[in-house]
Amino acid sequence: SLAAVYYLRVLVYYLDLLEAVAKTDFIVVRVVARSHLDSARTEAELNIIVEGEIDALSIADAGGEAIALGSTQNVPKLLKYISEHKPKAPLLLSLDRDFAGREAQWDITDRLKKMEIPFIYPEPTVYKDVNEFLQDDPEEFRQYIKNQTARASTIFAKLARGRGR
Repeated sequence: SLAAVYYLRVLVYYLDLLEAVAKTDFIVVRVVARSHLDSARTEAELNIIVEGEIDALSIADAGGEAIALGSTQNVPKLLKYISEHKPKAPLLLSLDRDFAGREAQWDITDRLKKMEIPFIYPEPTVYKDVNEFLQDDPEEFRQYIKNQTARASTIFAKLARGRGR
């Protein structure tokens, strides 16, 4: 069934995570970023940066792709990784709507501007994080993720045309 495939995917994800943690302290960001930030993707695709692993899984459940920090304390690791491996796809910063999440989002924003890495913020919602949104209204959440991906594609396509790419 679809649910069994999804849970198998989650299990494989966490087994990869445990293997990565055993090798390095670059916890979630490196495991997911290795397959998403480094891959040869089109500019229409999007990397959604979230705070928690459950948030990333929520986005995956909705058909999107996300990179989980695991903790706001991993922001320096993410920024170091991004500075060494420039993303091929734009970033959408969707950290939690609490003090720690907002503070981390501003830190990331400041550094991405200095590195000239394109990014946007999602359209605001009333939810603390994406998992809360998924739990409250799964269908609306799935549509929201589709809309954010389309919105980002439009914005970054205009940006690319403006830079003459």
